[in-house]
Amino acid sequence: MKRNFILFATLFFIFFSFSIYPQVFIGGSFGACFSEMPSLRLFVNNYAQRDKEIDPFFSSPFFNFFLSYQLKSQDFIEAGLSSNFFSREINSAVLYNVAYQISKISIGWLKNLESDYGYYLLGGGAFSFNFSSLEIAYNPIRIANKYYNASLGLSAKVLFLAMLSDNSFVVINSSLNFDFNGEVKDENEKKLRNIIDKENVNLNSLNFQVSLGLAFKIN
Repeated sequence: MKRNFILFATLFFIFFSFSIYPQVFIGGSFGACFSEMPSLRLFVNNYAQRDKEIDPFFSSPFFNFFLSYQLKSQDFIEAGLSSNFFSREINSAVLYNVAYQISKISIGWLKNLESDYGYYLLGGGAFSFNFSSLEIAYNPIRIANKYYNASLGLSAKVLFLAMLSDNSFVVINSSLNFDFNGEVKDENEKKLRNIIDKENVNLNSLNFQVSLGLAFKIN
């Protein structure tokens, strides 16, 4: 599944690069994701000690790469590739470790809310294809069981670019995301089951992301 994701992402960016208006911005950022994942949180907290429980809107690192071009209207179309990852050692009588990675390919529209010579303030939304992987390791064996899913997401975004030089910018990127990641399955199509609450585990998430990075304008 990872190979398919990398291939799809590469082809997507190549196609996008050859169909763009000359005013191109390319950049990346790194920051924090604050996620509420009720189903996963409930599953983990059924077995975790109090100091190992997952809190509502827990934080995890994420990175983002984007390629955008400016239309004649001064608005932007943006394609992005991002990944959010989380790992926690539970080490209870049942669970040893929980880890996941959610990668996204997104395309969106950013309206130029305000701009001057030295900055841009952009706001808009995006649609994403999400690729999720979840690893659950149980005690005492500690061998991870791996689960996967592909799904969709929606985002509301605000992007601020402040000029460093003629062609370089500092980027502050923020987004509110609704990720419909759904129920995960292993390679045998078996779903992860929460046997205590008698429901399948899903990775549906409401999350807020904020990051800091750099962007470069290519004329």
